Amino acid sequence: KYNPEIHFIVGLVDKLDPEIDYSFLAGFEVVLYDHIGFPVFEEMITRYNVIEFNTAVKPFYFEYIFNRYGVGSAVYYIDPDIEVFSSFSQMTEFLQTNDFLLTPHFTTPQLAISPFETVVLSVGIYNLGFIAIRCSEISMQFLKWWQVRLKELCYNDKSRGLFVDQVWVNFLPIMFPKVHVIKQPGYNM
Repeated sequence: KYNPEIHFIVGLVDKLDPEIDYSFLAGFEVVLYDHIGFPVFEEMITRYNVIEFNTAVKPFYFEYIFNRYGVGSAVYYIDPDIEVFSSFSQMTEFLQTNDFLLTPHFTTPQLAISPFETVVLSVGIYNLGFIAIRCSEISMQFLKWWQVRLKELCYNDKSRGLFVDQVWVNFLPIMFPKVHVIKQPGYNM
């Protein structure tokens, strides 16, 4: 509705079920996880639960899409529970000079201690219900780095400091250049 120029791809991390009517996806490209060319998924699917596996495939989908559309293309990943209320134009502008866009869980300091602060410390500073990446040599390096970690360590195991794909992105602004953190809270409420 607000971004008709954006090609919307549904990364379906499941098999098609003949008993499900998929007509609600008409108009969108649906790409099944087992069609993007990563044989490592067969091993990963036996190791992870459904949430872990669904998050572990994220950097592989990014690479697949970048290989299709090339350098300079951009992918805006949005979780299924995110609703879009306006144009992506400002994010597109951010990606002209940055390779990565992140949204943090917090955007302003609070004097009172919040129990959510300690939760964020264990699940990751950034909310990976949204991440945008522009295809570049640097972003492809990041995706390879992220894939190695998610292939082996995409568990929801906070006792070990792991929270699926999200905790690994804490390293992104430290290890890779051209990261823009969008602090306006409306981008990922």
